[in-house]
Amino acid sequence: MPHTLEAHIDTDVDTDEVLVERARQGDETAFAEIFRRHESMATRVARRMAPRDEVDDVVGEAFTSMLHQVRRGRGPREHVRAYLLACVRNEAMRRRRMQVHTQVTDDLGVLDRGVPFAHGVMDPVERAPLALALSALSLRQQDVLWAMEVEGYRPSDLAPRLGVAPNTVSAIAYRARRALRSAYQEPR
Repeated sequence: MPHTLEAHIDTDVDTDEVLVERARQGDETAFAEIFRRHESMATRVARRMAPRDEVDDVVGEAFTSMLHQVRRGRGPREHVRAYLLACVRNEAMRRRRMQVHTQVTDDLGVLDRGVPFAHGVMDPVERAPLALALSALSLRQQDVLWAMEVEGYRPSDLAPRLGVAPNTVSAIAYRARRALRSAYQEPR
């Protein structure tokens, strides 16, 4: 007998795919079952990739990320475990990248490089070449770059506004950054 969401048989064990669809429909117990099934494997993967004191946080963030996607109608439709383990790897890598850029200290002298900063105002000597480089970009590239880098939008946020796929927005931003860098570094 086919296994459907509406009439599921208690003696059958639901597949991960069925559970994720139930979770997508708002069934919290279905996602709890996914957690129960895969938490130990997610923890084993996290132990290989993250510091010991961050393993639980990595696993928790991975499940939270997956749940957030499922509730938005996205996320896995099949291969649920593979999707979850990719979330674990991504979270561990994100944390590793953050550690590279984070320096914990109570000595502000370490952080002070002695460079004057006037409340976000650029030196006019640097502002003119940057403005010139920005003007070399197309209006679309300027808009995408501004929205992503200054306003903090993600490609998935901008895609509907531009009427393109999120990957296209990412490509536009990539090309805009490359063109801006090239225009800024050209000898004047």
